[in-house]
Amino acid sequence: LIENQKQQRLRLEDQRQYGGDSSMSGRSSRAQSDVDLVRQIEHKYRRDFEHLQEQLEIHVQTIGILVAEKTDLSAKLSQSVKQYERKQGEIDEIQGRLKASR
Repeated sequence: LIENQKQQRLRLEDQRQYGGDSSMSGRSSRAQSDVDLVRQIEHKYRRDFEHLQEQLEIHVQTIGILVAEKTDLSAKLSQSVKQYERKQGEIDEIQGRLKASR
């Protein structure tokens, strides 16, 4: 996008410097059309930039949500592993008692 805009501006500058019309009114109307074209291009790029900024903000919010969910899930997983280890210890103890009672 930026490269395309640079090329268009360079073309406009070249046209202004070496451009065709020799009459003053022709140059004036051509300059005005060039200015209008530049304004249209700038407006388009401004809209595109604003759209990209909105998308970026949404992505940043999404990343924040995902990080919070990951943190929560990591904490829950850690608790589950501790519970599993505790229960496994209880099972091992009960199995040991069962074998001893036979």
